[in-house]
Amino acid sequence: METPDRPQQCIVIVDADETFPWRWDDLPGTLFTLRIVDDDKHTQLRRENTKIKTDRTGRHEVTDWNAVGEASLLHAIVGIGGLKRRVREATVDVDFDALDYAAQSRIKALLPERCKAEILRICVGKEAGEAAAAEKKL
Repeated sequence: METPDRPQQCIVIVDADETFPWRWDDLPGTLFTLRIVDDDKHTQLRRENTKIKTDRTGRHEVTDWNAVGEASLLHAIVGIGGLKRRVREATVDVDFDALDYAAQSRIKALLPERCKAEILRICVGKEAGEAAAAEKKL
């Protein structure tokens, strides 16, 4: 039974193959389309960025966690709507989907660090359901 002063809560499950919209408050007018980075994909990205180093003490795995984070971010961001580009004195809309992979990667790399950290928290940290539920309330 629900009480009038307590809102109903629910859990939103987001599958690895689903995308969901997300807005970051510090970039008004920009809508991200994200997907989660499931455990299998994260393991694959970690393995791709891990090298075996051998020294006098033996063999060691060395993981480049910065590269894992960047690869996870590139996988998590499917699209960005509401992008603007300054051309001379005018501001024009940018169609993210029409850009090639290299241009999309450059745009993703230019996002503010706090925005990247929040996307990774949501998509790698298994909090996509909360973000999807919050977006549906808007």
